Amino acid sequence: MPSTNRQAENLLSKTVCDMKITNDIIESYFDCKLKSYLKRKGEQGQVNQIEDHYRSKLQRYREQVFQERFATPLRDGHAQIQSLSTFKLTDAIYNVRVNSEHFDLFCDVLIKKRVKGKLVLVPVLVLPTETIEQKYKILISFIATELSRLLNCSIEYSEIIYSTKMMSKKIYLDRYSKHVRAISLSMEDQNSPFFYLNAHCSICEFQTTCRERAKASDHLSQLRGIGAEKIKKIESKRNLYGKSAIIYFSSEKKA
Repeated sequence: MPSTNRQAENLLSKTVCDMKITNDIIESYFDCKLKSYLKRKGEQGQVNQIEDHYRSKLQRYREQVFQERFATPLRDGHAQIQSLSTFKLTDAIYNVRVNSEHFDLFCDVLIKKRVKGKLVLVPVLVLPTETIEQKYKILISFIATELSRLLNCSIEYSEIIYSTKMMSKKIYLDRYSKHVRAISLSMEDQNSPFFYLNAHCSICEFQTTCRERAKASDHLSQLRGIGAEKIKKIESKRNLYGKSAIIYFSSEKKA
């Protein structure tokens, strides 16, 4: 196994949090680090119509892919794989749960292939989208890395099935191992991430809580066109003078 993948595995095994890391927590990390942090702490918000619609769309698409691509119905429940011996009687395992000390991940299918006489495992993720966002490529790489560690086997690539045409794209693990390492290190940090409102807030389950917090603290992210780095700079300055963030920002603009 490449050394970069081994390093990623070691970091994964060290990740510490209040809850196990799930697919949802990793996906949330790319929308908002605070959202991911809150989920790791076990907090729950109120799921809105947009998120609920996506979940329904995903469920319908998974049913379609399982029926047309895998020729098997989508069933409830998860299959937890403990060793490679699970593949003695089958070439594919569906609804795979990747459960370890710090992770509780999921992939739609784990396929067994033989390449030049060697057993090769390919995790598969199903997405109801016409394109593949970066976060899903990194998510399936997380899953592949943890599967590789648990089963003590090499995984070169994963696959994502997406679009109305049910296209398939290979996601090579070595291209995303550095992202897996970086996010694993970030999730080891038990301190709350820097707080600011962003574009995701309008569809986030925690939007009410965060907007109330921003209003109560007179937070600059309530204003349009101010990024996180600018806010950090202004916050560090205004703290020296004890001014409200918005008042400080207004006086700075006039100066």
